[in-house]
Amino acid sequence: MSQERSSLSAREKEVVVHLSRGLTYFQIGRQLGITAWTVDTYLRRVRAKTGATTGADLVRLGLLLQPPEADGQPGRPSA
Repeated sequence: MSQERSSLSAREKEVVVHLSRGLTYFQIGRQLGITAWTVDTYLRRVRAKTGATTGADLVRLGLLLQPPEADGQPGRPSA
């Protein structure tokens, strides 16, 4: 999986991390200045590159891509 993660563009990683934080496609698009349709396109590319088949796979990937929090737990969003 790490090889697939390294093949993702910075924008693809950014979109997946936002998705793993619970944002909708519309909210992600608004934050990044793109449309929800473009968010969907990025996520389709991520699925193709990583073999992710479910939304849960994408969320799991996004959690792995998040920087570590202050508590030292990798990829764990703060409460």
